[in-house]
Amino acid sequence: MRNRAQTYPSIDEVQAKKKEFLKRAMKPKVQASHPLHSFLAAISSEIKQSLKGGASNTQILKAIQETYGVKVSPVSFSNFCKANNISANTKNKKKV
Repeated sequence: MRNRAQTYPSIDEVQAKKKEFLKRAMKPKVQASHPLHSFLAAISSEIKQSLKGGASNTQILKAIQETYGVKVSPVSFSNFCKANNISANTKNKKKV
């Protein structure tokens, strides 16, 4: 094996490039342009807590409708959860 000396950037160079690195490395946030997504983003912590507490998706959707007066379809709810890395209680049905 060849033993080559590898040079590394100095601390000043690293600090100068830090913002550029973060821009490239971080996942871009999707802006919630739809009012429903903005609303769900506002209550996402409550959704996460409910899921951790063992609530089902239908219970959460029912609670949202009763509390806030907003009807959310199960499909848009699961799409929102998927887009925001919230592990919703979804069951994969196997086709026979």
